[in-house]
Amino acid sequence: MEVETVSRAQRYAFAFLNVFYSKNSSGIEVDKLENLVAFLDDKVFFFPICSSSAVSKDDRIRLVKILIKNFGLNSPEEKLINVLVERGGASIVSLVFKQIIAETRKIRSEELCEFVSSHELSKKEQDRIIKKLSDSLGLKLIPSFLVESSLISGIRVQGETFFWEKSLARLFLQMERSVERGGYF
Repeated sequence: MEVETVSRAQRYAFAFLNVFYSKNSSGIEVDKLENLVAFLDDKVFFFPICSSSAVSKDDRIRLVKILIKNFGLNSPEEKLINVLVERGGASIVSLVFKQIIAETRKIRSEELCEFVSSHELSKKEQDRIIKKLSDSLGLKLIPSFLVESSLISGIRVQGETFFWEKSLARLFLQMERSVERGGYF
């Protein structure tokens, strides 16, 4: 992706956040924005059609209103989409909302992370690990859980800014390094 396009999307995202949510980012419903982005990424034809000269301005506004209503979004998001479409930025709508999601998570100290374990974890185990990592990192973790049978007895957590692992393979590696340095555990 071109640096110019990403930079333009970032500028729109920052301007949107500064104008509409500068005092309180709690009004941004990230899950709804993620659903919109998934739709737009899947239906890549949506905004090129909207920005076509064959579609009248009134029809374009109606299409955006339907989109906003179906995804349960707010007036600020509708205004942003209309501005982008009117200014020839229909192709970056998805990217702008991805930037808004990322910045909102940063503001809220939230981070997506993937928990990979050697076996299925109970809800109680998941909650305990999430709490321990959240407390030590000072972040609200938004987890997804996977089971990977190749992981020998343990768990690995990969976030956007961190990596944490507690497994037998890692323990054996630490033991090997300790012995190589001339010491014992």
